[in-house]
Amino acid sequence: IQTTNKIVTAFFVNNGFNPGKKVYTVRIPDYIRNSPDIQVKRGFVRGLFDTDGCIYFDKNRTPFHYYPRLEFAFASENLTADLDILLKDLNFKPHTWKDRESYHLAMAGFLQLDNFIRHVSPANHKHIKRIEIGLANKTKVDLKKKSINLKSD
Repeated sequence: IQTTNKIVTAFFVNNGFNPGKKVYTVRIPDYIRNSPDIQVKRGFVRGLFDTDGCIYFDKNRTPFHYYPRLEFAFASENLTADLDILLKDLNFKPHTWKDRESYHLAMAGFLQLDNFIRHVSPANHKHIKRIEIGLANKTKVDLKKKSINLKSD
């Protein structure tokens, strides 16, 4: 948030937002991380994914992009670590790593995607459309595998 209005600035400072860049230090707020309400945690993950997450489908040694990967990338190591813990609390199996520029967190596979859709319910239409296309490609891979097995008999 950028503003020159002193009243708005005072409101945010009085509510725990310190001035300055946060890109490297941002964290999930304690009241979300420690909430006993699972819906609060799921809602936070939904909002973060809808705005900063991505989904893509790998070929995984097939001609079709069908294998799902949900991924986040942040400049903040703290945010990545907090999200890793939060997702594990929600029974996901995230993997984290660092490259030269950012920290990454990913969840791969159909079980992860199914749980994510059922429990987090992403709302970004771009992600929903990409999921539909990827799952349609999975059907093509299943059909291709069955037809390959039929030919080898």
